[in-house]
Amino acid sequence: MSDRRLWTRVRTHIGDAVRWTTDAEIGLSEGLIAGLSFVGPILFAAALGNLPLGLIASAGSLPIGRVGPGRSLFDQGRSLALSVLPTIVAAAIAEFLVGGGLAGRLLTIVCAGVAALLGGYDRTAAIVTTRFTLFLIIAQSMSAATPHPAAMMALLTAGALWTALLWLLFGAVVRSTTSRTPILAEQGPAAAAPAKLARWRASLGRPAGWHFTLKLVSCLVAAEALDQTFPNHHLQWIALTVVILAQRRTNLFPIKVTQRALGAGAGVLLAGLCLAAHPSAWTLTGCIGLIAGTRPLLKSRHYVPIPR
Repeated sequence: MSDRRLWTRVRTHIGDAVRWTTDAEIGLSEGLIAGLSFVGPILFAAALGNLPLGLIASAGSLPIGRVGPGRSLFDQGRSLALSVLPTIVAAAIAEFLVGGGLAGRLLTIVCAGVAALLGGYDRTAAIVTTRFTLFLIIAQSMSAATPHPAAMMALLTAGALWTALLWLLFGAVVRSTTSRTPILAEQGPAAAAPAKLARWRASLGRPAGWHFTLKLVSCLVAAEALDQTFPNHHLQWIALTVVILAQRRTNLFPIKVTQRALGAGAGVLLAGLCLAAHPSAWTLTGCIGLIAGTRPLLKSRHYVPIPR
């Protein structure tokens, strides 16, 4: 490939990554719910004089993204269940593994690998298992810094349930005040369970069916090796970055990976500047709420198919 052609592909890739689309509809109220899901536990804990507990609980909202009203209460409840249940299960497993030292960390990688394999069943399974793995890494990384992991897991679970309750209340208000409720996404006809199972089993007999699992596990092993080689440097968060950036698609440079990498870099820079300024608790809470409130908007404007 010539240098000119390579440079053209790089420019096109970057242009697609930063492209701002207006196809998805996001209301101000959804941003307020997303922001309140993070800020609520922080404000409650600050009122009790223990801000760190609120910060821990607010992390329970991370795996639960935008959950619109849906077509009905059942439709919204199903979407929330697919977000909250993996979070709670991951918190329970993390609490069990946190005291296991290196063996517990290796078992975490095994759990992530099994989840990656199960995620190949269908799109819903891929979403659920990714949320599970993401929160498993978050919970274990946070619990490593506290002498009371059980209390931390309870706070993380409470934060997830608080977020689910807010979205349920939001959906109830929307459905009672509008005649037509928004639909999260158009769903095509679902394949029968036996067909999905047969297709998934067949994929495990081919290298492509193991590609994502091997990629994720190898990166997590490398992250753990770095953490063990350089202790006390908080390198366990590399594993979180791996889970966020890992994609099932086999593209060499997927657009979404670039978008997430840019977002992670901007988030780290913003957090670093905020902490360097030593803001008050209320200013810090406001910044967290602002960032959390813009998350649904930023996600919908970037995580969309790029037309070719």
